[in-house]
Amino acid sequence: MNAPPLQKFVWEPLRAAGLQTYLIREDISHPEVSGPKFYRLLAHLAFLKASGITHVVTAGGMHSNHVHGVAVLAKHQGLKATAYIRGLAHLAPTPLLQACQAAGMELLPTSFSEFSQRKLGTMYPNIALPVGTSFVPMGAATPAGVAAMQAMANAWFATYPAPDWLALTAGTGTTLRGIWPALPLATRVFCAAPFKDATFLKEGLASADSSKLFLATLQNPSRFGKTKDEAQSVLATFQEDVPLWVDNLYMPNMLVSLKNAAEQSLFKSGQVLWLLHCGGAPTERIYP
Repeated sequence: MNAPPLQKFVWEPLRAAGLQTYLIREDISHPEVSGPKFYRLLAHLAFLKASGITHVVTAGGMHSNHVHGVAVLAKHQGLKATAYIRGLAHLAPTPLLQACQAAGMELLPTSFSEFSQRKLGTMYPNIALPVGTSFVPMGAATPAGVAAMQAMANAWFATYPAPDWLALTAGTGTTLRGIWPALPLATRVFCAAPFKDATFLKEGLASADSSKLFLATLQNPSRFGKTKDEAQSVLATFQEDVPLWVDNLYMPNMLVSLKNAAEQSLFKSGQVLWLLHCGGAPTERIYP
């Protein structure tokens, strides 16, 4: 695995804090499946195929980039793919879901209540799977997915001098758990999560102490498709300085958290910070 470009950027709130800032451009890892998601899903699906699995099942919402990633990469691996789609029982397929169908994925319309009752958003949903079929959880939160994240981080640190801070967002925590053992001793992690309580992200981290991990959460975080006014405003200032496409959930929450931390003097002048740029979902640019 090769390291992506490390791109210097200047954003006023971090410049004012005296930070030297760089983007890890994992948003360009794959033309359709963004950064870490690409590595995690590819590694997990390859593992399943090697284990004799021929059919994968997953679940998600009407705009799920996870579902789309499974569709694209299952086709790449020669696996049959099926997805339970929350809300599709009442709505027409989005362009993104149409792209999943074009990749050969079967979509199973599911109501919101059924999705919840069958625990389709968890690691172990309440569905019967025949022999040769396996469920792919959100974020490929599996040992293969974690190992792929460690390999990704190893490539960074083997290529570039280690930073003082590595800033990344978290959903399932798979990326964080994989990166953690690869961290250089002097590098701290700034992890921003779109939850009021994200302490679950510390589970599975060896020596997860406050000196190594700064876990940033917001009392009123943005939610999927509903970016808060504050986050939208902060995102606008970022995109004025750094004209790159970003997602509408994780990066806005990250930027608000970084701005707050800089104003509270968490960072020291002259320190180097890397910001993991996943790009959100390239598919949203392809299928608006």
